[in-house]
Parts: sequence; C-alpha cells; structure tokens
Amino acid sequence: MVKLSHPSDGAIRVVCFSPSCAILASGGDDEMVCLWDISTRTLIRSFIGHESTVTAAAFTPDSNFLVSGSSAGDLKIWDARHGHGKCLVTLPEAHDLGVLGVDFSSHYQLDCKCIH
Repeated sequence: MVKLSHPSDGAIRVVCFSPSCAILASGGDDEMVCLWDISTRTLIRSFIGHESTVTAAAFTPDSNFLVSGSSAGDLKIWDARHGHGKCLVTLPEAHDLGVLGVDFSSHYQLDCKCIH
C-alpha cells in the first residue's frame, strides 16, 4: 500500500489515472492539482491556480493534457506532458454550482487557437 499526500497535507477530493497509467493526478482542498509518477511513487509537479477545492480531473486520451474543475465552477486545462505549471486555458464560469465531474471523449480535439 502506498500513501500519497499533497505538500500541504490537505484533503484529497479527486484522483484519476492517465490513460497511459504512468501518471496519477490528484486534487483537493488546497486548491492544487498534483501529478504523481506511478513507477517511482513521487510527486512530478503541482499546478496552482484554482481558488477553491479541486473536485474533478481528467486526462486527454493521449495523456498530454489535464482538465481540472473546482467547487467554484471553473475549469482549467494544464499541460500534463511538459508541465510548465502555467494554466493553458481557464473557463471561469463553467458551472454556477461547482464542477463535480469532467471527462474527455476518446475522439477529442483541442483547439490550439484558444491556448495563449
């Protein structure tokens, strides 16, 4: 058994495996998304940008991007492959009651024109 905790030791509210099964993403009360290397059981990087509890997360089918949602109702897209730490896209009002689940279609297409 392995125990992973965020650097803040805050409660974790959501986890998801990348389709490649090499990375685990976790999000929680500390408003942070963490990426974990499954083989070494170590923290790869943390994404900071949400302003409330992270309640949802999902990888794209190619494991290159991660979307996260929060109890405030925002969605953020992150670069999970290179992980520069900066949010690529934010949808500030994706839902007025908070985001409890996210997913990608197996036939997704990310419009790169919207990434600044």
